[in-house]
Amino acid sequence: MSKRQYQRSIPLFITSIIGVIAIVDYLFNLPVLPQVEKSVSQWVLVISAFAATLGATSLVLFHLNHVRKRTVNQWYYSILTIVGLLIYLAVGLPYGPASTIFLNFYNAGAAPIEATMLGLGAFYGISAVYRAFRGRSTGAIILLLCGAIVWIYQAPIGAVIPGVTPSALWILNVWTTAGMRAVLIGVALGTIVLGMRTLLGLESGYITRQGGEE
Repeated sequence: MSKRQYQRSIPLFITSIIGVIAIVDYLFNLPVLPQVEKSVSQWVLVISAFAATLGATSLVLFHLNHVRKRTVNQWYYSILTIVGLLIYLAVGLPYGPASTIFLNFYNAGAAPIEATMLGLGAFYGISAVYRAFRGRSTGAIILLLCGAIVWIYQAPIGAVIPGVTPSALWILNVWTTAGMRAVLIGVALGTIVLGMRTLLGLESGYITRQGGEE
């Protein structure tokens, strides 16, 4: 067996064994499995810590490369990223993420950035809704009417317009619920298939690309 085959087979074997242990522990009440599952969970925490360290190191090296090359419209953002990471590490490691000083840094730095990203996401969502609600076909017209009824129902004026409240509730409780259940069923089936492929060693994209590509 070649080195590449070892690099693929051993992680797949470990993944399959751990997955089978977790499934059997969930389905059957065997005395030895809870302790094994507890030990595996502890190892997962250790590996996660190493993965987080590796990710932070890779992030710093990636942005240091931009700073060294003075990449146009990028290197000064890389400096801010590195400085922010070092500040959070310097505060979080000795005091912990639940400390007041760390929360103050988070509320002053990360929280406004997250709010900005959510605002941009809302803007793009509204623009997507505007494009989707154009009545260019029968389906789009139905979607437009349903969306308009629900919007009016959510507004204060919807309570005084006859027929809006029962129509909106019917749309939300029947059509929307049915659609969400269909989506959840599809997600559940996809998750089961993905889990089975992972346990059988067919889902190996987390190790390397297929066909020997680097």
